[in-house]
Amino acid sequence: MPCVQTREVKLARCYKHEDVFPRLAAACGKWLWNEEKELRERDIKFNVEELKRIATESIGAKSCVSMVKLTEGKYNKLFKLVMDNSSVAIARIPCPNAGPAFKTTASEVATLEFASYP
Repeated sequence: MPCVQTREVKLARCYKHEDVFPRLAAACGKWLWNEEKELRERDIKFNVEELKRIATESIGAKSCVSMVKLTEGKYNKLFKLVMDNSSVAIARIPCPNAGPAFKTTASEVATLEFASYP
């Protein structure tokens, strides 16, 4: 039986093939089944230049000199934007399968507020 390493835990765990649920295989970056469907659910189109403009404006920089994709999970894509004044912004773009944008963002804000409560 093949062994699948997952990105969901720090230590790699091995699963027997019959025990694996649809998860991203870390070794090859492919879905074990229904790959086209899984990729379609996570496909999001966004305006890169507009994202750079908003990030630049929010930090108070003049321009974005670098934008690098950090990671892509089941529900989000993360980007690191470096500005001309060496400031850094992290941008999170939610995938369509994450749920309604208002609810997912409200949930994250509530979690951060709870975590930072004295």
